[in-house]
Amino acid sequence: MKKHVNITFLVLFFCIFSFKAQIKNTNNIKGNTKLNVNYKDFIINENKIYSITENDSLIVWNVINIKIEIIIPNIRFIVKNKENKIFLINKNGEIQSFENDKKLKIIEKIETPIYSFLIDKENNFIVCTKKGIYYKKTYSIPTENDSLGNYCCIYNRSNFDKDSDGKPFVMYRASYRFLDSSNRMWLHCNNGEFGTSTYFFDLKNRTFKEDEYLSVGSYDLNEKDINEYYKLFKLKYPNKIKITEKDTLYKFPYQLPIYNGIKGIAEDESGNICISQSLQHFSLDGNITCISQNDSEGFYKSDIKMNNILDRKKDKSLDILLEYVGPITYNKFDKSFYYYSSSGFYKIIKNEDNNYSKKLIIKPNLSWEAGLAMSVGYQMNIIKFEFINKNEFIFLTANNGIGFFNGSIIRYFK
Repeated sequence: MKKHVNITFLVLFFCIFSFKAQIKNTNNIKGNTKLNVNYKDFIINENKIYSITENDSLIVWNVINIKIEIIIPNIRFIVKNKENKIFLINKNGEIQSFENDKKLKIIEKIETPIYSFLIDKENNFIVCTKKGIYYKKTYSIPTENDSLGNYCCIYNRSNFDKDSDGKPFVMYRASYRFLDSSNRMWLHCNNGEFGTSTYFFDLKNRTFKEDEYLSVGSYDLNEKDINEYYKLFKLKYPNKIKITEKDTLYKFPYQLPIYNGIKGIAEDESGNICISQSLQHFSLDGNITCISQNDSEGFYKSDIKMNNILDRKKDKSLDILLEYVGPITYNKFDKSFYYYSSSGFYKIIKNEDNNYSKKLIIKPNLSWEAGLAMSVGYQMNIIKFEFINKNEFIFLTANNGIGFFNGSIIRYFK
């Protein structure tokens, strides 16, 4: 468990700026840039965007003509299966699918408050609820055999099904969720300056795990004693660490490189998982790291070289980060990772020497506002983005609606 605790609270005052969106140094933007409807999620399906508004309505946009095709009220969550079939959950907890282009049919109903909705590669629904994680028509909750002890996200193990305001298992209401190719559901709780906690639900075994930081006490990690440090590690955690000639490997989910609030997780076809994180509290901190599974026993290695692409200012002994890191995504069309930061959208390039560089794609000017969750940092105005082909992507903003970048200009859906 990694926690960052500061006793003194910093009160930040912000001025609210509203920018007219533009592409680089041109003014060839089509569509309105200040939108009256805010969105909280979207899914791309062929030439349509299925979007969920902040007030829980489904709006289906046609990407080609930028027109609304469907509006359905009282829809809270949306997912898409591997056959590109759309599933929805409405305010009554009913899981629905499209019977035709506009008519919905009810598949089943969940009789408890719902916090999130995912679907696995076998098309089984995964629903985080007040009663636990609903999967294959069964609710799973942590047991005493699941070593979960972070006070930030777990309060009362025995009274998990009592009042709706009791917060017994806050992991179900995690701030970020991700399902990887190994059928592990990541449940990330971001507590701002008070640290982070990440939990994992194994769909196959129905077990819960928590990320854990391994330690052998304080040790000065210089070149002279680094080998001795890892020897102590190996002695203390023989089943959780492997030291090879080239790499130090850790058993998942121990020693994961998660230090700040997760803004995005993306995975490529080879199972490499990249994580973007950021936090601004007194100073700016953030990183992009990648982990890759090394063997069938569940050991992984961590690649921190990707973090070197972030803009920094080095002044004597200070190393100052200049980018507030946002979401990361994988473009399956060109086999590359991309990320967004306060400096714009970037493509991450892996060079022949196994180091990384980046290429700026676009930097739109977007509006932001004061009044931030957890009273820490400034607001990340891009929430997620997803590619529809090699050069075009859809992105969700906090204040400017949904953007569509077609490789040269941006259109916004209002």
